[in-house]
Amino acid sequence: MSILDKDKIDGLAYDISEEALVMLITDHLDWNAEYSHLISLQDKINSYVNFCETKQYEEKFSHESIKMAVIDVHFLHEPTENGMHFLQRVQDQLGELGFMIKATIES
Repeated sequence: MSILDKDKIDGLAYDISEEALVMLITDHLDWNAEYSHLISLQDKINSYVNFCETKQYEEKFSHESIKMAVIDVHFLHEPTENGMHFLQRVQDQLGELGFMIKATIES
């Protein structure tokens, strides 16, 4: 799965110490087509937010206390300045809803 599979969760786990649902996004795209890359990222994040809001995770984690959700984006290529601004804006908006955005650049 990848960022292009917007209706699929790339990876899902539960962090006991943080009582957090952790959802992985694997982003293999380069940033040559920045606009379409940002749209793909936005679509994927929106899908994950919907997954949480509709509590679809309860199938797998029905007995866990979920206090927050972490969207952990793993980039193969370093995001552009606009990409990083986008992630910050998403964090600002979703932080109030109990979401945290993390970004990791694979080397």
